[in-house]
Amino acid sequence: MRWRDIKTEPMTKADGDDRGFVLQKLLNGHIDAYPWDNKGNVAAWMPLSDLPEFVPQIALPVVPEGWRMVVQGDAFDERRKRWNHHSKEWVAGQIGHYAVGDIYIIPIDPPKPTYRAFANAAEFEPFKNMWWRGKSYISSHQNPPAQFNDHLHGNNTWEYSLAEKVFCNGTPEGLPFGVKQ
Repeated sequence: MRWRDIKTEPMTKADGDDRGFVLQKLLNGHIDAYPWDNKGNVAAWMPLSDLPEFVPQIALPVVPEGWRMVVQGDAFDERRKRWNHHSKEWVAGQIGHYAVGDIYIIPIDPPKPTYRAFANAAEFEPFKNMWWRGKSYISSHQNPPAQFNDHLHGNNTWEYSLAEKVFCNGTPEGLPFGVKQ
């Protein structure tokens, strides 16, 4: 007997009416059932000896520009999108974690710019009137412009200032105290 058809058929009492029971009989070689779907339907019938070697080919969806697929171990990202197999489109995820078996993408964040310390007083000149604060202080704790020379801002070296200070710009994080590279 070859494939009866490729449509699914409800399992019957003759099939064992129980997926676990059918699986055990299949493993023992007592029936000729081939896999069922997740609703308990038998997908097809054929003798086990005639089963073709099957290597599933999964066609992955196209990932849009600026996004990448989630890989095992990625931290959960609220901005993620999930591939909807029925509508064939990326949709906003509806659950608070990555579900096993689904395909997700997350946006690729641009690399954060790096900063170096001011090299001298001339490089700092455009910033001389900006207020500043220590990185560990709240944004309301601001300091007025400080004296500077080729080696120091106030009493701190340019390297120390880059590591410990930010310019106040009205945002909680402030602006880096250095030159963008």
